[in-house]
Amino acid sequence: MRAELKKVCEFWADRGVDGLRLDVINLISKDQAFPNDDIGDGRRFYTDGPRIHEYLQEMSRDVFTPRNLMTVGEMSSTSLENCQQYASLDGASCR
Repeated sequence: MRAELKKVCEFWADRGVDGLRLDVINLISKDQAFPNDDIGDGRRFYTDGPRIHEYLQEMSRDVFTPRNLMTVGEMSSTSLENCQQYASLDGASCR
């Protein structure tokens, strides 16, 4: 899935776009055990998953930074603390 997401971003970058909006991008990392949520709606298992920052750093390194793309990421059901990590000024996550 990450490889396909990269291809989509590269497709548009190759056609001259300067930036991309990444809709609910914080949902691309999930607990691979796919546990049931007996006390809620499952958000705690599919939002801000265990490898989300690793995946976004990979996208930044491989796609966004080399093409100087501006990105806007919509974050569904996340916390203020997580938003601060996503928007880090050093560009270590999603740029």
